[in-house]
Amino acid sequence: MYARNRGSNLPPSVPSTPLDKASQVENQVAAQLAKQSGRKRYGVDSFMALLLTIIDFTQIIDHVIEAGIKHELEDDDDTERALPIALRRQLEDWDTFCSKIPGFKDMIMTLASKRTVRHDLSRHLTNGVEAACCDDRAALKSGLPSFLLYDTKKTLDPAIATSGNKADRGFNHPVTAALLCPITLPATTLTYQDIQDGYTLVNAKQLPRFLYPHDRTEDNSISDGAFQGYLMIRAAKFILIGRSCATSEPGASTGRRGNAALAEIHTITPRVIAYIAVQLHFALSSQSTWGLKDKALFDYHKFYWNIVSFFEADASGGQDILEYYNYHLWGDKSGHLSSALNANGDDHDSDDGDDGFALLVNERAAKRARADPFA
Repeated sequence: MYARNRGSNLPPSVPSTPLDKASQVENQVAAQLAKQSGRKRYGVDSFMALLLTIIDFTQIIDHVIEAGIKHELEDDDDTERALPIALRRQLEDWDTFCSKIPGFKDMIMTLASKRTVRHDLSRHLTNGVEAACCDDRAALKSGLPSFLLYDTKKTLDPAIATSGNKADRGFNHPVTAALLCPITLPATTLTYQDIQDGYTLVNAKQLPRFLYPHDRTEDNSISDGAFQGYLMIRAAKFILIGRSCATSEPGASTGRRGNAALAEIHTITPRVIAYIAVQLHFALSSQSTWGLKDKALFDYHKFYWNIVSFFEADASGGQDILEYYNYHLWGDKSGHLSSALNANGDDHDSDDGDDGFALLVNERAAKRARADPFA
């Protein structure tokens, strides 16, 4: 989740220029984070990992900053008006930046009249986030085959390459096809072929099987075990705790500081789960080049927000799911410490077809009502 760039305070591909005002502001933000955390140096590598967990990682940061400045300069009378969804998300990310990064608002507002400097700063931050995402994608692509099967002692047949193109994944391979198949469709060869031929469409409103336990049966409801799939837990450990920890016992670590420790992630949040799900879906797919939409038009941006929105809509905020992840990642339902980086958003998915996420919310609410009819 963080870009490995040990020789510089800037993300890869960003030149270090002593007089670069944007670089100075970025390093000032990092210094503020270091002061808050009591650490000697809060590197930009860790800063990028932090950004991935608190904002929509697909968001254009320059747009967030521009929207935030405009919002701060508006008259109070204008703040209560209904906002478009895209702008509301940008302002949510702006508020999160300002609340989680000490001094961020003051530093940005001093640049309100310096658009070029702000643009350069946003470019630096965006490059860093993209590099961090790319790092996770590359690592998960090569590491996934080693823990793809529930029983890791078994051998993948046919084998899946850890490098090169991904033509041997997606609906071209029986294992990855079953994991990507929507939970409402039968996981059969006929289904996979219909999806490949375009007769059956898969979209971001459907819940892929990798979100569910491996031993799920047709008797289970859509809410049973949702988001508790073994592969989600392994991918979360791989990305957050350490790449050798995917199949480790709950709470186990490598002894080295993993991405969660570097970014000071102490407890799981809906956005982290959404980020893991997006990365895992892409790793399972046959799509070789990253894009917010794959060749089959699966929309990763909508998928991300559908997951976050589920937690928002759920009556308990998905607390049981969050505790499940906390336990497997840190060995404690409350997480590693009591500090959380939690920022939510909403989404309105316009894809055709059944909305599995809405069905999941409704079914969990119905179960809760049956368990406590007087609540």
